[in-house]
Amino acid sequence: DGNVQSVNVQTCNIDNNAKAKSFKNAIERAVYKASPLPPAPDKSVFDREILFHFRVN
Repeated sequence: DGNVQSVNVQTCNIDNNAKAKSFKNAIERAVYKASPLPPAPDKSVFDREILFHFRVN
């Protein structure tokens, strides 16, 4: 159905712990806000797990 069920931020390369926690929370909120995700164009390419990589310059 496209609903995001969970978010797991695995690494965050920010030295300041408070900033890292804030950044991780912002990533989590953004992913949940994108829910529901659009359906896959073909069920053969569907996977229940999707990896996103976020980079900040």
